[in-house]
Amino acid sequence: MSAHRIRLRRPWLRVSAPGSTAERVDVPDPATDYDSPPTQVRYNRNFNCPTGLTDQASVRLQITSLQADHAVIRLNESMIWESDSRTHQVSAPIEVEIQTYLRTANRLEVELNRSPDKSGRPQNLTIDGEVTLLIEER
Repeated sequence: MSAHRIRLRRPWLRVSAPGSTAERVDVPDPATDYDSPPTQVRYNRNFNCPTGLTDQASVRLQITSLQADHAVIRLNESMIWESDSRTHQVSAPIEVEIQTYLRTANRLEVELNRSPDKSGRPQNLTIDGEVTLLIEER
């Protein structure tokens, strides 16, 4: 059975530091060169609930790639996924069942955090892969 795919490409808002102005970006978002790299970046996107869902539908959020030491994903202010904070690694792709969290209007937030690498140089914080809703009837 094939899944129906809805790509969440735009519009996203990226906030690169607490208190800074949000920038409109598309996802995938290429790595950004900062004068003073932030330790946290938040991506936010609103979307409507897919129509025609039945009780047997499976709706999964998939993120194919992101760059961070630690990540948290929230849907409608509920945490739906968090990377393992002990290993300080985020492995992708990330796939999470979200059917029970969906509302008529939804807000997706992806929080990316970093720590300096061993050489002291910070890594970029970005969603550099696709963000997709995968819908399948069971």
